Amino acid sequence: MRVITLTPAAAEIMNAIGAADLLVGRSHEDGFPPGLADLPIVSCASIPSASPAQISTAVDLAIRTNGSLYTLDIDRIRELRPTLLITQDLCSVCSADLGAVQQLCKELTPTPAICSLNPRSIEDIFDTVIEVGQACGHTEDAARIMVALRARFCDARDHVNPYVDGPRTAVIEWTDPLHLAGLWTPGMIAAAGGLPIGPRPGEASHAIDPSVLIEARPERIIIAPCGVALDNIEPHLDALRATDWWHALPAVQNSHVQVLDGTSSFSRPGPRLIDVFEWLVPWLRDPQAASDFQMAAAGQS
Repeated sequence: MRVITLTPAAAEIMNAIGAADLLVGRSHEDGFPPGLADLPIVSCASIPSASPAQISTAVDLAIRTNGSLYTLDIDRIRELRPTLLITQDLCSVCSADLGAVQQLCKELTPTPAICSLNPRSIEDIFDTVIEVGQACGHTEDAARIMVALRARFCDARDHVNPYVDGPRTAVIEWTDPLHLAGLWTPGMIAAAGGLPIGPRPGEASHAIDPSVLIEARPERIIIAPCGVALDNIEPHLDALRATDWWHALPAVQNSHVQVLDGTSSFSRPGPRLIDVFEWLVPWLRDPQAASDFQMAAAGQS
């Protein structure tokens, strides 16, 4: 078995189930765990170092023009002789286009199998652990890890009071244009005791007018721009601070705003999402008393 992952969550799952030794290649975004850094990189993306609005425009143009934001290194993949490619077909901004991966596989000998992960809820994410395990021959290990992750999720959820309305909560996935996180994130917010603002559970994120957020009057706000590390997040904060409406939001006025790394929190549907959930439950209840997410997650990753 020779596995190439084209989506970061897949590499994290492979590592969690003890199958990292099967990896022979990875996407350029696979940054966790650090031990995978020496694997050959088989994809790239040209994203400008610019304002959030300029990045969004460049990404949209690349997808309209090429069908994908990413370029696959076909020669490198051929050299690596993969027997399995793990990708996704849920978001065109998150990894290579599935159609391009399927076409590539037809040109390789022997033809690799394809495992496409497309979770829309936290339950689906548990299922993807099983899917990866079955695809790479680690079924029992995957089942064990899935049970452990589900147990941690349920234990954290048990601390939520189901008889009181939780705080209105928004997770900002991009700042200009404004996107509120969808797919599994609204369900996570609800399970953690909050009232999610934005897309319905399972619904993909899309650009919205700031008036939607203004009218919802969020009491908690999480800023986690998709794919943006903490070191590069300042332009997103500047984009929000420059608006007329940002400082009028209740969460901002009460300092109930948390900034998270967009490469390791809500945007990656893998095992570390449970770290996020375990932090989220107490933070929604009392932002001042909750521990810092990065410190809380470091001991469990």
